[in-house]
Amino acid sequence: MNGQLREKNSIHCFLLTAIVAFLCLYMGSFAYADATAKEVWEVRVAKAEQLENRDWGVRRVSDPYVVVHKWPGNTIIGTTRVVKDSLNPVWDQSFTYVYDASFPPSLNFKIWDEDPLKKTFLGMARVIEAREGIYRLQLFRCYVGPRCPRLKSGFLTVSIRRLEAEKVHVPSLIGLTKTEAWKALRGKGFRASRQIVYTQTMTPDEGKIYAQNPTAGALVDKGASLMVLMHEAQRRVMPRVTSMSEKQARNKLQFLLKPPRIQYNHSLAQIRDPDKWYRVTKQGPRPGTRVTLDAPVTLIVAVPAPGTPVEMPDL
Repeated sequence: MNGQLREKNSIHCFLLTAIVAFLCLYMGSFAYADATAKEVWEVRVAKAEQLENRDWGVRRVSDPYVVVHKWPGNTIIGTTRVVKDSLNPVWDQSFTYVYDASFPPSLNFKIWDEDPLKKTFLGMARVIEAREGIYRLQLFRCYVGPRCPRLKSGFLTVSIRRLEAEKVHVPSLIGLTKTEAWKALRGKGFRASRQIVYTQTMTPDEGKIYAQNPTAGALVDKGASLMVLMHEAQRRVMPRVTSMSEKQARNKLQFLLKPPRIQYNHSLAQIRDPDKWYRVTKQGPRPGTRVTLDAPVTLIVAVPAPGTPVEMPDL
């Protein structure tokens, strides 16, 4: 049994080493680049020209406005104001958005006519993989594509430019608890996340941050990602082993790094109940308690008083 226990502990150590190695590689690839990969851009919706009139009545003219979407995801970046009674509206409104510099999104511009009962679609345009520049876009009846017909008239003028991100210094979080670290980061514009590194035994820095990326003092864009690492000992729920034989209890507790401590008790109260002989009557910690793998466990096993004739059970 001891050989099986040592073999199982060796497997646990191997798995733990593999996990730590993977996390080291992961943190290396995460690196400083991830903290500066986000860029802030501005899109300005300038004006539209020669829109089709979709309002009812001889003297009625459309009341257009533009909804700007980021694609993929179809996230709304912003909506312009409504320009009353105009087929050549001027909005000159700007909206900002953030994205990964290596994966620039497309921007969809949908023009609508505001009506009291139901809005009416006036056309749409798209800038694929938006880059800096001024765009005069022809309007389509649907999403831009080979089968999507263009409108007989209608153009939309927009401009896109990159904004300089605000720079901030990364604070030191080493030695802080999660609550203390999150409090220190509050209002400073970081997107913080935590990675737990599980250990087989309790460590001196249990529950505290022992590494961070980017490192303290680094100058990064506001809104950058910040990863912290914390140690936490693996824990298991203590099973109920009372009423089991000593052998059964030991097998049930094989996940422990150290075998349980056995105390034999031959009090008069237990002698009167032969069904409890050679069985666990008490255990510590109690069943249901979450314990670390190196937690000390004590089992009280009832035995008859010396000299009592008994039939030895199969242990």
